[in-house]
Amino acid sequence: MEFNVYRPLFNIIPPEVDWIFYQTSYWRIQNYQNPIAFTITEEEKLVACIAFEMEEDRAISLPRSLFGSLWLNQEIPDSTLHAFVSYFKAQLADLDIHYIEMTCPSHIYQNFLPVEFWLARDFQLQSREFNQHIPVVGDFEARLHPMERRKLKKLRSGKLCFQEEIGSTDTLTECHEFIAECREEQGLTINITKRKFLNLCFRFDGSYQAFTARMGEDLASVVITCQPGPGYQYYYLPATDARYKKYSPMVGLMELIYEDCQHRGISVLDLGVSSIKGEIQKGLFEFKQRLGAHQSTKSTVYCEL
Repeated sequence: MEFNVYRPLFNIIPPEVDWIFYQTSYWRIQNYQNPIAFTITEEEKLVACIAFEMEEDRAISLPRSLFGSLWLNQEIPDSTLHAFVSYFKAQLADLDIHYIEMTCPSHIYQNFLPVEFWLARDFQLQSREFNQHIPVVGDFEARLHPMERRKLKKLRSGKLCFQEEIGSTDTLTECHEFIAECREEQGLTINITKRKFLNLCFRFDGSYQAFTARMGEDLASVVITCQPGPGYQYYYLPATDARYKKYSPMVGLMELIYEDCQHRGISVLDLGVSSIKGEIQKGLFEFKQRLGAHQSTKSTVYCEL
């Protein structure tokens, strides 16, 4: 197996990985200034990749993404992985990098190394958050808590209209502005600008989807989902207008998203973290539980060189 290093800043472009966070077009949209990628190849076939954004003396994998870490396309001997970690650490040290940080995905993502791998190789645990996900198996209603099942039945006979939106500039702009307004009312901010959001939606057409609940022309609730890689859907940007929370529109949207996952062959719907600095957000966590969610952890690790 061969180890390689790529510097897009110097037009040394890594081969494409079918996970969007590992693609150079994603890095450009996210304004990475100095990305670097390391790969393992076997007979010219890409079998592993890890990428970082270098900021002064720090290398982060991958900022402003769902997670980073090492992507694998096949099983690789532990001795090769150990040598590869030593290789990219040495390469980064030669570039005056003294600190590496990465957010490892939950164990539900099978193409990535578990956090235990890194902790056994001189990385330290920085933080651990509670993550929740729904396996896309069977009927959605059957997995619901009785409380959410009652809400869903009311929604089916109510006035809210649930649909997946066509990804036009006007509709996506409307959704982004709605999410931003809902978060502002809660004293929060949306973590992506309108321009970046639109660029991601159009560059990765089909990977980002908008689902809405409307009362007439008014938006009641919106969820933006992202398919980061084959077999997975991520509950990315949700929001509900406070005036419509009494109708529980998010339950109806989750049914629509779940059915879309079934149609697209998605096996896992990742609902994201439900904690802040390791402290569970009780209301959010319990809502996801009532949707039939399972619990896992999402860890950030670091290493000083």
